[in-house]
Amino acid sequence: MLKDLSTLRIEAIEKVQANIFNEISLSSTDKEKIYLEFLDYFTNLNTSLLSDSIKLVNKTKQTAYIPFSWFARLQQCVGFIEGLIEYLAILDNIKNESGVELKVFESLPSLNWQSKFPGDDLDKLYLYLNNHFSDEDILSFEGFLEGQSWLEVKNAERGELQGRKLSRRNDEIIASSVIKVCSLIQENSGKIELLIELLSEKPSLRKFLEEKNTIPDGEVLRNTTSIEDKSIFRYNSNASKGSNKIYYGAPGTGKSHRINKITEQHCSYVTVFHPDTQYSDFVGALKPVMLAGANGDKKISYEFRPGPFTKALIEALNDIGKHVYLVIEELNRAPAAAVFGEIFQLLDRNMQGESQYKIEVSDPDMLLHIKENLKESDKFSELYLPSNLSILATMNSSDQSVMPMDTAFKRRWLFEYLPIDFNQAGDGSFKLTFADSSKPEVPWKVFAEVVNNTLSSLQVPEDRLLGHRFVSDEELTTIEEANNTLKGKILVYLWDDVLRHGKRDVIFNTSEVSTFGQLSHQFGEGRPIFSDTFEVKLLEALIEAQKVQEVVADEQPE
Repeated sequence: MLKDLSTLRIEAIEKVQANIFNEISLSSTDKEKIYLEFLDYFTNLNTSLLSDSIKLVNKTKQTAYIPFSWFARLQQCVGFIEGLIEYLAILDNIKNESGVELKVFESLPSLNWQSKFPGDDLDKLYLYLNNHFSDEDILSFEGFLEGQSWLEVKNAERGELQGRKLSRRNDEIIASSVIKVCSLIQENSGKIELLIELLSEKPSLRKFLEEKNTIPDGEVLRNTTSIEDKSIFRYNSNASKGSNKIYYGAPGTGKSHRINKITEQHCSYVTVFHPDTQYSDFVGALKPVMLAGANGDKKISYEFRPGPFTKALIEALNDIGKHVYLVIEELNRAPAAAVFGEIFQLLDRNMQGESQYKIEVSDPDMLLHIKENLKESDKFSELYLPSNLSILATMNSSDQSVMPMDTAFKRRWLFEYLPIDFNQAGDGSFKLTFADSSKPEVPWKVFAEVVNNTLSSLQVPEDRLLGHRFVSDEELTTIEEANNTLKGKILVYLWDDVLRHGKRDVIFNTSEVSTFGQLSHQFGEGRPIFSDTFEVKLLEALIEAQKVQEVVADEQPE
């Protein structure tokens, strides 16, 4: 029975995304085995084995590299590759035995595949399929000819798909689909076709690859020995690849906390962007300093004062075995592209995590400062981000003072959205006053969830809701402290920021209060401030929370 290509493709995509930062555990013996298989198949290529890649040199001495890190991506695609091989084997038999004109396959796959068969070729196809396959397998093969199950749609109106036609070699057909699944940028995807072709033709290598373990980014990789260079290359926990990553989400979702956890065991340089942040603050600039003269008098001189970027760069270049992090809080509160200046060009990284493109240092004072502080300054001539320097940033698009970031700048970053999760919220309660004079204690997480549900019903974007860490544990230690936090932090955020353009009456009793000053005073006096509808929602949520607590209590062993 034929496997469902659509399922195999989706599974491969999900595996690739889940393991996007992982490497594959390959010893020097493993790499030599792969290399020998490569040599055996590609007999006409001039190759050599390096510690982290296979080196290719063409007749004009141009060099290319196939990183072993690509195997981590291809490992997740083995099932999909084998599924395609199975379908293509059937296709080969159809070409050789059915009598269908080979020219037909120059137009396939196609969303309108049946219209591509001239004369009685479609009858010949179904005659062959009916004689060899079940109805279910025939349906699956029709999906293969249509193409949507294993290729991306290019133009639905014209029935066009993104991939090789079925008249091409099987390895080219497989590669055109698998490259998309691997999520490699276009400029790095070309040579991976060679590995896909190798896997297509070597079942033993596919089996070998499936049995290898992936290693999460940052863990220890085995030492490897190069055939070309017999020295030992050590990969340790500090040698993970450099990257540029932005953490974003609603205020209070733990973006800074996440970065702190990543960097706490590593060297890091932290800066905060604000509307007045400039290139000279971030990179550095020539600034005046007061020096003591020979006679004790003071004089003004000038020296280059490095910014956090230059400090982190020097640290990383001086110790390539140590991973260094440059942390930027509130990235989009400054005009980021202007602050980065020409550093913008360095954010494109290759498969090893270094800058894809190097640039000349435009500031001679900066160049002099870097060289004076490098252990091996003679090797530094162009500016680049080394593979042991990562840039992590936080961003909250709900801030009123944020600066827009252009597409060219954003595409050079990985983005990770941090969702709201009240299972991680702190404990603590507010004491509220309702219209019926009752004074219930409402837990912070219950209050916040009711607020968020109410705002969501108004189509308020998720990044303007209350995050689970919008208030800290210290701000909830007592009822008095929690109420002060509610009045001075949460209510002002809802009134002045989220609902500043209207709909305040959905949460607040605007018939009694029309300004935040009135709202704050009334709350401080212990009088009701919320709308009747919002009070009802809070009471319902309280009752539901109490029921959950009772169920949990009943399930606890005596």
